[in-house]
Amino acid sequence: MKKFWMLFLTACGGGGGNSTPPKDNTVDKYVGVWQTGCYPNGTTTVAPIAPATVTTVISVYANVDYKFDKTSSDSMSWTFGAKSFLDSACAKEIAGSATSTTDNLTYLGDLTTPSGEVEKFIGVSSANTRKALFQITGDRMRLAFRLGGDFATDLDSGLVVYRSK
Repeated sequence: MKKFWMLFLTACGGGGGNSTPPKDNTVDKYVGVWQTGCYPNGTTTVAPIAPATVTTVISVYANVDYKFDKTSSDSMSWTFGAKSFLDSACAKEIAGSATSTTDNLTYLGDLTTPSGEVEKFIGVSSANTRKALFQITGDRMRLAFRLGGDFATDLDSGLVVYRSK
């Protein structure tokens, strides 16, 4: 009888320690706030105020916060807010420049890209479908996202965010 149970456990996969567990709680590592830091974001034109007659072009800077909240073991809400600034330290905010968008993202699996292994997520809202790739190394996350269409084939080289302390 003892031989039968050993054979049964071996045939059914019991007792072994070499099997890979399923990927649970994929989103845990994303939970929290991630930030881009202050970066150049183009220019804007300022109309003259009388008696001035010259239009001024000024540099604009931006800072984006990404906030992730877990909604299940394989999905999360993703809120990102952007603000525009008049200075490279992102201290002088342009009034009314703040925007915010929230999507619910669901984990679809892993993907091998030129940048290495990434995780694929999809978010569907009434306004759009967002397809995202994420890769975390320590407190640094690289990402790529597209509205509609296909997934990106690799991470965007310049889009890096850091976990907020």
